[in-house]
Amino acid sequence: MQGSMPGERAGRALLDSDFHIVALYRYVLDGGGEVVDVVFEDVNRAAERAARAGRERLIGHSLGEVFGKGVLDRHLPHIRKTRQTGAPVVFDDVDEDSGPDQDH
Repeated sequence: MQGSMPGERAGRALLDSDFHIVALYRYVLDGGGEVVDVVFEDVNRAAERAARAGRERLIGHSLGEVFGKGVLDRHLPHIRKTRQTGAPVVFDDVDEDSGPDQDH
């Protein structure tokens, strides 16, 4: 990564982390500007393990599409708060049923 800025190197190191779960996403908004879902833009290996899904199943797909409506509904309040405050969402644990929705 020669020539990159220190912040870029730190960000890449965090994304490459095997310990911390990191998922970068973009918001999906309804006509009124309300967040209704997110689409994964990048994930690290720890996120793949926690989600029990590979990058190809996550990147470019929405939270609701991958995990189903129940998981989406549980996470939306936190995601909306992140959009409002700019503070990251930090989850202390991962739900047992948070693996990919097998019906999709």
